[in-house]
Amino acid sequence: MSKQKKTIPVQFIKEYANMQLNNPDITTEEKLGIIMMIEKVLLKANAYNGYMYTKLDTGNQAPRAGTDGWVCRKYF
Repeated sequence: MSKQKKTIPVQFIKEYANMQLNNPDITTEEKLGIIMMIEKVLLKANAYNGYMYTKLDTGNQAPRAGTDGWVCRKYF
């Protein structure tokens, strides 16, 4: 008898990633890894609906690439 596959809802993974991307105790490098992972999962599941930055620069401008604000996101 073959082993039954175990699955986890994409929504759960997305919510967990969003929580970690806005955790001040997680480094920028760790957040970059989370971004790579969640984008791959969402694209593969045909569930990618974009993201928004949760920390904008002064004047409500998008953060510069590579900054802490750039990796603080919320995926939809």
